[in-house]
Amino acid sequence: MNEKKEMDSLISNMEQINTKIKTDFLSVDPAYQEKINNALPPVYYILPFVDAMESLEKKHSIKQTINFSQPSPSSIAEGAIPLMVVTFNLTIEESNIDNFINYLKDFEKLPYFASIDSISYQSSGKAGWQENSIINIVGSLYAHQ
Repeated sequence: MNEKKEMDSLISNMEQINTKIKTDFLSVDPAYQEKINNALPPVYYILPFVDAMESLEKKHSIKQTINFSQPSPSSIAEGAIPLMVVTFNLTIEESNIDNFINYLKDFEKLPYFASIDSISYQSSGKAGWQENSIINIVGSLYAHQ
């Protein structure tokens, strides 16, 4: 009986949170609603994100390779919004530390909910970070179902 009451309470809270989010979203200026909607691409259509990453590659004159995992449910905002996460592995070549920092600044400005989870930086020359290096990034792109 207690478990049933607890489940009813959880479901009720989840419904209240969903209603609040929907109501709050309607109060957002319509000019920004499209940007918010586009920030979470459909989980099976992430091509605009890929295009944005390719633009960064060209802008910073680097060579990059990106691979994506299969989408999986995200634990962020669990119960409130059904988010999916697509993990990506990004390898950047022909970039020194200064160029890489500028790349990261531009990545941060992308209009997507994406995060960088880890970075590994390997330089092979005597000049260390100032020479072209290989950088591996593991990140997450959030999308909707």
